[in-house]
This record gives sequence, C-alpha cells and structure tokens, in this order.
Amino acid sequence: QFGIRGYYTYTDSRITTSKIFRFRNDEGQLTSREQNQTRPLQGQSRHISNLTGLYKNSRTGTDVQLSAVFTGRRIIGVSPYYENDIWQRSFWQVDLSAEQRIGYGITLYTKINNILNTPLRAEIPRANTLNPQEAPYIDTSTNTLVREDFFEQTWLVGLRYAL
Repeated sequence: QFGIRGYYTYTDSRITTSKIFRFRNDEGQLTSREQNQTRPLQGQSRHISNLTGLYKNSRTGTDVQLSAVFTGRRIIGVSPYYENDIWQRSFWQVDLSAEQRIGYGITLYTKINNILNTPLRAEIPRANTLNPQEAPYIDTSTNTLVREDFFEQTWLVGLRYAL
C-alpha cells in the first residue's frame, strides 16, 4: 500500500555561440568585438530529481501522492552579450494529490501545487559593481538578482462521477 518512486537525471548540454564582448580600448573608448562563449542549452538543468511517496488502498478507494522535485539552475534568458545570460536559481517544488472514493462512482479529489511557495529567482552570475546601492538589501557581491516572482500555492478540489 505504501511506495516510493524516484529518479535523477544528469544532463551536460553545451552550445558555443558568438556573443558581443564590450571593453575599453587603449584610448579609453568603449568598443566591442565578437567572442565565442560555451554555455548549456537554454532551459536545460544539469540536475533534475524527483522523490514521490505513495499510498494506495484499493479497498477504501484512497490514493495519495506527495512529490518533491528538484530542478538545478538553468538559463532562462540568453543574452547577446558575453557572460550576461540570465539564470534561474535551483529550486524545490512540493506537490500533493489525493483521491478518496466516497460512494458508487463518486470520487473526491484534491491537488495542491507549490506547497512551499517556491519563488522563481533569476540572476546574472556576475557581481553588480556599478550601482549596488540601488538594492542595499540584496547581496550583489557575486550575483545580480534581476527577477523574483512568487506564485503562491494553487488548490484544486472537486468531485468526479463515473458510471
């Protein structure tokens, strides 16, 4: 009646593209040149894993799953500039789904997503040396946070009838 299911995936994707590299020349003028950069494919996490706890009782009509999914950091925005891609931080997401048979052909079900209220945090993996005073509450010494979205939990509850 109880079970555990899990998986882990490691992916090492790489692509080399030409990017714009901006710098000051010997005369102090801002100029640029094309420079190759190797990076993972956009949206591709190196590490992805899932662990699900299961309970199923066919006699009582109970079916419950609690899943935890880990997604490693990944590029969510490719920049035309060298070393300026936007990366989403690694995150965990926990979801629950449950069904309970309550009568002939009638099932009560619920699905709860993002139980931990995991936000999306995106950053450029370079220090912000130009204007760190604009966000004194954020550590900009190694990364520059460019986006933070909160999605909250979502709940779905309903009845299903099947003949």
